[in-house]
Amino acid sequence: MKQLLVETSLSQEESVTLTGKEYHYLCRVRRVKVGEVIELKDSSEKRYNCRILEIKEDSCLIEVGELIQSHIRPYDIHLYLCLCKGKKTDLMIRQATETGVRSITLLDSDFSQVKLKEESREDHKYERWRKIIKEAQQQSGSYINTMLNPLIKFKDLPEIQSDHTIGFFCHQEKLGPSQLADIGKGYNDIHMIIGSEGGLSSGEIEILKKKGYSSLFLGDNVLRAETASLFALAAIMTTMEIT
Repeated sequence: MKQLLVETSLSQEESVTLTGKEYHYLCRVRRVKVGEVIELKDSSEKRYNCRILEIKEDSCLIEVGELIQSHIRPYDIHLYLCLCKGKKTDLMIRQATETGVRSITLLDSDFSQVKLKEESREDHKYERWRKIIKEAQQQSGSYINTMLNPLIKFKDLPEIQSDHTIGFFCHQEKLGPSQLADIGKGYNDIHMIIGSEGGLSSGEIEILKKKGYSSLFLGDNVLRAETASLFALAAIMTTMEIT
C-alpha cells in the first residue's frame, strides 16, 4: 500500500484517531508499529507523512506530519465507459484510477451486453467498483480522489462547448483527422469515451459528433475495450506531458 485514504480533512501537527476499517487495515492487516511513518491522503487530496503514536485494542492515534508535495497536472481526464461483460469493467476502472483520471462515468450503450438500472447507484456492483477505486488509489499513490458517477445514457453526455475542453471517442476506423496532437494547447478538461466489446453504434457516433466529440484512431489493430481504454489514456497523458 502506497498510501491510506481517510475521509476527513487533515492539517499539520494535529493528532487524529483512526478506528473501524482504517484501524483494522493498519494495525491488524499491515501490523504497523508505534513510531512507524505512513502516508495518509485526506478528502481534499492532500498527502501527509504521519507517525503512529499509540495503538489500542480498537483504535490508533497518529500525528500528522509534513505535507507531501505532489506534481499537480494542469488538466483533468473524465472517462466514460460503456459497460462490458465479466470483469472487464472492473479492470478498466482499476487501471483508470491508477493513471489518475478525475472521474469515471458508466455509459448505457447500444452494444453493451450488460445492463444496469439507472437508479441502481447503490447496487452491489457500484459498491464493488467504489472499493476497487479506493484500493487502486491506495496502491498507486494517486493524489486524485477519482469519482465514480452513476450510469447515464448517450444523450446525457456533456456537450463540448468550452475552448478549454476537448472530447474524444475511440473507434476502430479512421473517421477523420485525429486531434490528439492538439490537446496540449490550453485544454483543462479532456473527456474520453470508450465503447463496449461491440464498439459504438452509428447512432451513438452521430450523437457524439453533434456534441462536439472527435474520433480517436489508435491504429489498424482491433483492440479489446480494456486495452483501448489504457492505450487511449496513455496516449493522452504522454501527449500532454511532452507538450
